[in-house]
Amino acid sequence: MLHVGCAQLDIKQRFPHRDVIVAELTNGRIAYVPTRLAHALGGYETMIARFGPGADETIRDTSCELLEELMEGAEGLS
Repeated sequence: MLHVGCAQLDIKQRFPHRDVIVAELTNGRIAYVPTRLAHALGGYETMIARFGPGADETIRDTSCELLEELMEGAEGLS
């Protein structure tokens, strides 16, 4: 089963010339985010997951959009 770790790698690959650290288990929150494939395969991990199919993609894409906005804003400061 794959989880948000795959999204972390995608995010880092989208920003190859930047130091990007992705923290997934923070603020005392632990939640498994299954991929679409994991949902299709089923199993215990997806049965107890709080997130449905596509949530990992939404997290990844929104994170990338926010990073791009932050980087654009930071460029104006230098």
